[in-house]
Amino acid sequence: MLLTATGVVVTKRSEGALPAMSDPVVRRRYGIIVGLEFGLLGAGAAVLGATGHYRWIAVLICFGVGVHFFPLASTLQNPTLRPLGILLVAVAAAALGVGLTSAVARPRSPAPGPG
Repeated sequence: MLLTATGVVVTKRSEGALPAMSDPVVRRRYGIIVGLEFGLLGAGAAVLGATGHYRWIAVLICFGVGVHFFPLASTLQNPTLRPLGILLVAVAAAALGVGLTSAVARPRSPAPGPG
């Protein structure tokens, strides 16, 4: 919550729009990337939930959010998004590994949130 509040304050105090987002082509690509992310992750979560594998939804979401940072790094001309993507994919992989090899996370999701 503190991190969110800090992000909101910094965003409100920053001047102007992001330069990359002022380009309509960039905004369109951004919308496509985020739309695909929401659609694919929503469909994946629905399939996991419908098949009784609901505990893996958090891992899927963490993985998908991590992967979406790679095309966004190019689209927004922000290479710092790549390490963030790597970190989130690694957290998802660790959560998957813990969930598959341990009874600790059952029957709940092997929550990647703390990661």
